[in-house]
Amino acid sequence: MEYIVDTMLGKLARHLRIFGYDTIYSTDLDDDRIIEMARGGRTIITRDRELVKRAHIKGLDALLIESTGLEQALAQMIEEGLVRKSDLRIGTRCSLCNSLLDKCDNGTWICVACGQRYWLGGHWRNISELMRRVGLLDCHE
Repeated sequence: MEYIVDTMLGKLARHLRIFGYDTIYSTDLDDDRIIEMARGGRTIITRDRELVKRAHIKGLDALLIESTGLEQALAQMIEEGLVRKSDLRIGTRCSLCNSLLDKCDNGTWICVACGQRYWLGGHWRNISELMRRVGLLDCHE
C-alpha cells in the first residue's frame, strides 16, 4: 500500500515509513497537489474533512484520521485494514525522505538518496513498544 499524508500528520508519516510503507509527506503540498498525486493509486491520509470529501468525489481513496494522537491514528489505520502486521517491512525505507535503505555489513542501514544512517539503538525500544500497544508486534517479539 502507498500513502500520501497531509501536513497535519508528520509523525504518522514518519512511522509509516519506519514500518516500510511508501509514504509521501511534505509540508509544501497543498490539497490540489495531494489530490493530483493520489490519482496514481495512493491513499490520502488526513485530518482535513474537506480534503476527504474532495478525494471521494473524485473517486480517490482517503481516510479521515479522527484522533490527534499517533497511537490512536495507527489503531484507526489498523482497524481500516490500511496497516497490517503482514505488510511490515521495517528497515526498508528512510523515515526522512521515503527512499529505500541499503543494509550495510556492520548491521546498519543507509538511505540511498539522502545518506541518512540507521541502526538499532535505544529509540527502537520505543518504536517496538508502540508497535506492541497497537498490535503490530506480539509481546514476545
